[in-house]
Amino acid sequence: MARALARPGPIGGGASTLSGPVQPRMLVALTLAMAAPPLTGYAAAALSPTLVAELRITVAQFGLFASISFLSAAAFSLIASRAIHLVSQAAQLTIIFIGAAVSFVGLALAHDLSWLIAAAVVAGPAHALSNPFTNRVIADRVDADLRTRWMGVKQSGVQCSQALAGLLLPALAVMFGWRSTFAALAILLVAALSRVHGLFSTRAPAGATATVAAVPMAAPDPTAMRGVVWTFAAYALFTGTGLQATNVYLPLFARDGLHLGAVSAGATIAIAGGVGLAARVLWGRLGGLERRAGTLLLALALAAAVGVSFLAVAAWTGWGALLWIGVVLHGATAIGSNVVVMVGVLHRVPATHAGVASAIVALGMYLGFASGPLLLGSLLSRFGFATGWCIMAVAYLCGAVAAERLRLPGIHPA
Repeated sequence: MARALARPGPIGGGASTLSGPVQPRMLVALTLAMAAPPLTGYAAAALSPTLVAELRITVAQFGLFASISFLSAAAFSLIASRAIHLVSQAAQLTIIFIGAAVSFVGLALAHDLSWLIAAAVVAGPAHALSNPFTNRVIADRVDADLRTRWMGVKQSGVQCSQALAGLLLPALAVMFGWRSTFAALAILLVAALSRVHGLFSTRAPAGATATVAAVPMAAPDPTAMRGVVWTFAAYALFTGTGLQATNVYLPLFARDGLHLGAVSAGATIAIAGGVGLAARVLWGRLGGLERRAGTLLLALALAAAVGVSFLAVAAWTGWGALLWIGVVLHGATAIGSNVVVMVGVLHRVPATHAGVASAIVALGMYLGFASGPLLLGSLLSRFGFATGWCIMAVAYLCGAVAAERLRLPGIHPA
């Protein structure tokens, strides 16, 4: 797939920014950089029934892992938005992989809630850097006619983590123990870093930034540009609330709410991740995506609200079939929407501002990711899953309002 997407393509008749042999390896590296930070959260979610029992914590306390991880990411995003251009790409890549690996070490050593919280804090900087780092690399080094497709593939790295965590980790934990499984993942991340680090040890080719800065947007108005970026951030905030709450609590809902086994419960996030992976690649290959981002985001937010409503009805009725419909819709809409957001942002800002704009949008996304599990966890302890899923549907509807704002005449893209 990498070779197919990495064909050299001229910008205004110019040469390709990346040489042919480098392109597939660079695309794989960017996908891994997106996959590494969320792997900690997805691994913990996949093994959540075991962690809750072994560490003697409540369901609401387990939600703190994801929330604190993304609060840490949100706080670091404020720093990253200003410092992203001051740190080398190789150093940013190292922070991403080592941060995720150290977080896994913390999970492997965990004996109580405090260890989970420490592991979550360490994972924050890796989360915060992944989108700004990869977006800036694409803006600096990739031809304009390939950027949308590269965005779709590299964003799918998140769902590769989700699918692999849900499919493999419950079985591996049964065979080798959950601590050994977490430790092995930390080692694998360090090994992956050693393989891809050299690709970023040098700066982008001379003249690359000047070449790729020819985004279809001339002399943008700074105030209007900020307004668009913050509108995308608002969308990411609301949809991120529902997305991450669903990711964290799907396995527990399947086990405790619908009485499925541990492997079947883990399969919920695996299926959602697999569908989300396909959705992100599909949206990334969609022609004219950057010009229709607002309309597509509106449709995805509304469909995500429908999907989580299926989960609410499943909680009320106990009908297991509705769970799987909700899982598929969750993957296709809420999970798939992130690439549309990032493509829309890259289309609206110059290449020189791509890292900063991505960090602002990431701030909204991580605040949503942090608040979602906390909100749903508190609702579960008082009202149960049905009410909790309904509140998540409201969050998606708020995202739809932000998407509608992007479709207004003065706010491009429509």
